[in-house]
Amino acid sequence: GEYLFRRVAVWRPVWCWFADSSGACVYVNKFWLDCTGRSLKQQLGFGWTEGVHPDDMGRLKEVYRGAVDGRHSFEIECRLRHFDGTYRWFLCRAGPHVDKSGSLVGYVGSCIDIHSRRAAELALRQMAILQQAILNGANHAIISTTPEGIITSFNAVAERLLGYTADEMVAKEIPAVLHDPAEVARYAAELSAELGKPIAPGFEVFVAKARLGIPDEREWTYVRKDGTRFKVLL
Repeated sequence: GEYLFRRVAVWRPVWCWFADSSGACVYVNKFWLDCTGRSLKQQLGFGWTEGVHPDDMGRLKEVYRGAVDGRHSFEIECRLRHFDGTYRWFLCRAGPHVDKSGSLVGYVGSCIDIHSRRAAELALRQMAILQQAILNGANHAIISTTPEGIITSFNAVAERLLGYTADEMVAKEIPAVLHDPAEVARYAAELSAELGKPIAPGFEVFVAKARLGIPDEREWTYVRKDGTRFKVLL
């Protein structure tokens, strides 16, 4: 089995390896050596650990030990050093290799470059952080929803003005909970007459015009969590 693995892995454009139960490497393929710029002698044994990012080494060892103890497969994302000295993110997957008697010999695995995906995920997280900072830095209460009306964001000003926390609102409520029901019902009747179709008193009252591409600016009465009321321009 090990011989067949070596024959298959030698030219694959994926980092392939074979290690014993202690984590000492007994084989890496040519692609691994080409990407790391190191010799086979340098990589065997525990030489491969020199290419792991220091911040990931402890986690990698813990996952490997856990897999050996449980004799199960594992996967982990970690950073490995390229021949140019930069670290790239890889998804490392491995499965146990046992001999004919059923004893654990070691692990057979591969490492796939996922650096572009991780970079894209980081950029998205940074953008989300920036967007949240902009929302929270605004001097307006900003509330966003799905097309169906479920609240998806509730900024710091909205929290301060209305007395609800974002955790209480996001993915749990629709904006109608913030409004005077009688006022919503009156506007629903007005809209129904204006648009020539029935508009139910609920979330649709706030977006019926917007769905038609018509701006809708109106004064409303907002109701705080404690029941007090104040006027807003929505």
